[in-house]
Amino acid sequence: MVGRQDLSDLALIKPGRSRAVTSAEPDPNSNSDRIRYVTPGETKVLADIKGPAVIRHIWLTFTRPGQLARGRGSAGPMRSSFACTGRRQRAGGRSALGDFFGAGFGLRREVRSVPVQVESGDGYNCYWPMPFHKRGRITVTNEGAKNVRSFYYHIDYTMVRISPTKPPTSAPSTATSSRRRRDMIT
Repeated sequence: MVGRQDLSDLALIKPGRSRAVTSAEPDPNSNSDRIRYVTPGETKVLADIKGPAVIRHIWLTFTRPGQLARGRGSAGPMRSSFACTGRRQRAGGRSALGDFFGAGFGLRREVRSVPVQVESGDGYNCYWPMPFHKRGRITVTNEGAKNVRSFYYHIDYTMVRISPTKPPTSAPSTATSSRRRRDMIT
């Protein structure tokens, strides 16, 4: 039901194996838990996941040039891209990073909804289920003129099984696809 938050199945054990991809350094002796810089024109791969799987949650935050206090920067020049391959299809989407999280037009704004949360204009969260069959890849590109620094991210996903003999129960039913429409309503 649209607009209703149903938590009745929260405690149910669902098929699949939970996994995560993060900006943290895999070396346990390191304190590096972020991408230090995304330079102008540079594209960083945040996740390259072999499917079938469903991305369940994306969290990220970063510091814009000249940003000293929370909420002073904007996601304006950052672009996000999601590409996936399915059984016979290739789908995906590309948009401004803020637009993807519902905070568009290069402005950092709070967003509070079921699928998207932007906290204090700094912490970006999305809970859109993004299914894919063969491969899911998420990238960010700095299309600005200055470095984006201290880029942190955490991506949760569930690996699922697809049986060739019986229909899937929680496997990806389709590939994730999006289209960017950016019109300022006046």
